[in-house]
Amino acid sequence: MNTLRANLEGLERRHPGVARRLAELPVGPDRGEWATARSGAPTVRRDGLALASAFDPAAEASRAVPRAAEPDESDFWLVPGLGAGYLAEAAVACSGDRPVVIAEADPHWLREVLSHRDLSAVWELSRVVLLVGPDASVVGEFFAGTACRSVRTLSWRPLLDQEAEWNDAVERELASAQARAQVNQATLARFGGLWRRNVKRNEAQARDVRPLAALAGLCTSSPAVVAAAGPSLSDSFDWLEVHRDTLVLIVVDTAWPAVAARGLVPDFLLVLDAQYANSRHLDRAVPDSTLVVTEWTAPPRAFRLAPGRTFVAASSVGLLRRREQELWGDLGALPSGGSVGTAAWSLAVHLGCAEVAFAGLDLGFPRGQTHVAGSQFEEALHRRSGRLVPAETSGWSSLQRGAATLTRSVDGGLVPTDPRMDLFRQWLTAAVGAHPQVRAVNLGTHGAFVDGLAAPPPGYGDGWPVRVAAPVEGGALIRSAEPAPRPPFEILEAVLDAEDFDRAVEKAWAGARSYWGADVWDRWAQRAHSTWIRFPSEASRRAVEEVVRGALAWKGLWSAAEI
Repeated sequence: MNTLRANLEGLERRHPGVARRLAELPVGPDRGEWATARSGAPTVRRDGLALASAFDPAAEASRAVPRAAEPDESDFWLVPGLGAGYLAEAAVACSGDRPVVIAEADPHWLREVLSHRDLSAVWELSRVVLLVGPDASVVGEFFAGTACRSVRTLSWRPLLDQEAEWNDAVERELASAQARAQVNQATLARFGGLWRRNVKRNEAQARDVRPLAALAGLCTSSPAVVAAAGPSLSDSFDWLEVHRDTLVLIVVDTAWPAVAARGLVPDFLLVLDAQYANSRHLDRAVPDSTLVVTEWTAPPRAFRLAPGRTFVAASSVGLLRRREQELWGDLGALPSGGSVGTAAWSLAVHLGCAEVAFAGLDLGFPRGQTHVAGSQFEEALHRRSGRLVPAETSGWSSLQRGAATLTRSVDGGLVPTDPRMDLFRQWLTAAVGAHPQVRAVNLGTHGAFVDGLAAPPPGYGDGWPVRVAAPVEGGALIRSAEPAPRPPFEILEAVLDAEDFDRAVEKAWAGARSYWGADVWDRWAQRAHSTWIRFPSEASRRAVEEVVRGALAWKGLWSAAEI
């Protein structure tokens, strides 16, 4: 049996799609110059560059990977480029039970390597994943469905220059997938305790609050403008002052100080972020005509801003929604992509606005700034600044710590952004596409380009009629006297340190999906669960236990609900 046939048969068992794709490729001349190394193994040069040692390629590759005995908490190893295949072999040999992902850009080169080297033993392993380009999105699609909290990338130095574009694209796809995978657990680890304290305080002390559902369809005859806190917000103030009486003005909490300084009165103030630093944006009094929209996890001062004019949305924490439903009834939801600016879009849609314009929604860092002048985050830089460390230095350092990359800007140039902002843009593009009846406009010109947001035409807003506010109907929320049914915490606890882990997980997942609903629980835990099912290992077990502990952390709220 020849080498290529042995490889294709091995691929057919684990990667049938790749095997068929390679088998259908037209046969052409080799791109590389293949020879025999002194050790007797095949070696190759491609485009004048050696991709493997001329002495002992296997030994050279083994020195480039971590030893099996070295401590390693990563969930996956990633090899971004097959090269001559020796690094992939060494990674598989030294990675223990950890999954190894091999991502090759060129299917023709993959077939050529498999014609010269027998890697069938690698393809037989269930923990080896082979992804084939030329589109690097295959990497993002794979990792998007896994618990890829930590991925160790093993790059082969000769390929860094030859395949620089591929390596950069793989890195971006991985960063985006990791940002999505880490949203639940990383956010919970950072803010979970604060959210739980806020829920207890707000539910116990809030008075005369109403459900967001009472605002549904309130503004069907008016366009809305969302004032976000991006640096370009200041460019839209003059336009907002001219057209203020014709529109619904939705202001996010971080933009409130800058908006108030210009004397603009919002119709709605959206307060969601629970952090103390963010709550300082609420130091200014709220005008009597402004309605505050918040949720139970928000800072307690959000419920003191506008007595009788505070509206509560369903929590962005999916595990709390059934509890809220049982205690408070249907609150109404504000889907978001993780930022208050994207939640403001959902509020405008909930209000029934047929047109939504964004001011200051930069989703990037134009001119090296993170927020509009006057926001607490910008002001904090000035408060901490000194002669040797001015505010500009601190701001630049914070951008670099955030793994800033460049993306297309609205004006056709490039603007710094980061993986979180990438997620927000992707979510907003999908949300706008899901509501084709709502026209979405971006008033900014310096922020990141968001597909789906149109540029305003000349004279935008000049023909809008003066808005007439509609009254809000409905009474205040009344808490149910009946306690909320308890989630299946006991069977979730049984997962931790279970001897029969598969059985414990199966039972816990069935109970959790029955209580919270498949959509909520799968969004919370499916990546970890699917990773365990496909790649059972100590790392994937830890990922499952982590999401279980994350759910158990909310246990005290059900006890509080029964008091």
